Amino acid sequence: MEYEIENEWCFYVTKQRVTQGHEKHVKEWEDRLSKVHSFKTAEGFWSVFNNFRPVGDMLNDSGDFYMFKDQILPEWEDSMNAGGGRWIVATDSQKVEDMWGLLLMSLIGNMYDDLSEFICGAELAVRPKKRFKIAVWIKQADKKSTVQLGESIKKFLNATKADFQKHKGDKVEYSV
Repeated sequence: MEYEIENEWCFYVTKQRVTQGHEKHVKEWEDRLSKVHSFKTAEGFWSVFNNFRPVGDMLNDSGDFYMFKDQILPEWEDSMNAGGGRWIVATDSQKVEDMWGLLLMSLIGNMYDDLSEFICGAELAVRPKKRFKIAVWIKQADKKSTVQLGESIKKFLNATKADFQKHKGDKVEYSV
């Protein structure tokens, strides 16, 4: 018996960049982005998640892992992401594995009640020298819902701080 979840989700990965910096064209980004698998059951999630290389083994690597609701691409230009932003939680090599797993389970389990409707997906950025960043991408929402969601994510992950940035900017809009 399989346990169906409310939303269908997709895993994506990016290939490492050849050079530093941001892509100059959307095509460069799309060439690096690969869809791994989509799933609609808890068993489908575990069949993919359990086969990813452990984050702790990637201490000197660079790349991004994404889990997004089906039909939403992990790119700022996607119509569901446009106008939105992301809650960013910095973490270290000791906590990243547990935080990433907890976050993904909270998303597929709809742990954020009515605020789950604003969630588009999640990102794990792995950078050399043990630098990690976890982000929850959200669509455009009012300030109250955005801040409530950030507080819920921070509390659920037992994080010390979470910062919200709009996709079209580097400025921190809110911190919780």
